[in-house]
Amino acid sequence: MTNLKPLDPLAKLLHRLLEGESAPLSALSALTHKRLQAAFDAGALQIQRSGAGKTVVCVNQAILRSFATNLYPNGLLVEDAVLTGTRTGALTHFRDTKAMGGLDFELAHVRVFDDAAFTCDGHDADAARQTQQRGCISVVLGGEYEPQLAGSIALVEGPELFMRYDWVAEKVAAVVLYSGRISERMLAWLGRCPAITAVRHCADYDPVGLCEYLRVRERLAEKLVPHAPPVVDALFRQYSKPGLLQDNAALMPRLCRSNDPYVRRIVGLMQTYGAGLEHEALLAAPAAV
Repeated sequence: MTNLKPLDPLAKLLHRLLEGESAPLSALSALTHKRLQAAFDAGALQIQRSGAGKTVVCVNQAILRSFATNLYPNGLLVEDAVLTGTRTGALTHFRDTKAMGGLDFELAHVRVFDDAAFTCDGHDADAARQTQQRGCISVVLGGEYEPQLAGSIALVEGPELFMRYDWVAEKVAAVVLYSGRISERMLAWLGRCPAITAVRHCADYDPVGLCEYLRVRERLAEKLVPHAPPVVDALFRQYSKPGLLQDNAALMPRLCRSNDPYVRRIVGLMQTYGAGLEHEALLAAPAAV
């Protein structure tokens, strides 16, 4: 016999009520009561006295079952082992692909310049040639075979720098693209690659980018190094953007308290120019020197 359990607390409550049980009114949160209001209004549920308190009971199973089906199209109970992905499961159980959180896997785009920097299941994946032919390769994090990175790698926030910066000249063996904030899954993957010797972090030179750098540094410790060549100082003078600082000024007090040399350097530049700098400016560096 399959092991079934309620999808969530509301499904558990509806299952109990449909089975003829009652529920103490005092046990219902304000949010639960609000979600059940349509069932009360339709005459499916009633509040009745029970001793010194009040309980919620089902007085019309047909209406309540219709109400429950509208919320949970595949039923109130589910097997412990759900074979579908999180978003498909959320759609089938809740009519909402976001109801169960994010994906149970992640796609990572990687550019590889040295085959030794990227292996899969202990074998050479010919990743450097594939990168040369296709521009980059994509891997699945959370899949059956997790690739391994080795040597000096870079984490890059934006796709243009990922594709067009001369990472080979920086002695970077592989570059991994992320967007906005590096996911916990990606950070955990990097932590499971013991052969990585250094991780170069390349993000915007603004409060958000600095906070992200500090967050990643907490996980990767001394392996993490910021990508901020000397030309960044000149690029601030020519290309910095006030909105990058103004829109995230609330983050500055924390950054001003940091003792990290890189953070102090960029904070000083932001204060001098009253602006932040997008990291794509590195591609315009020849015009600035």
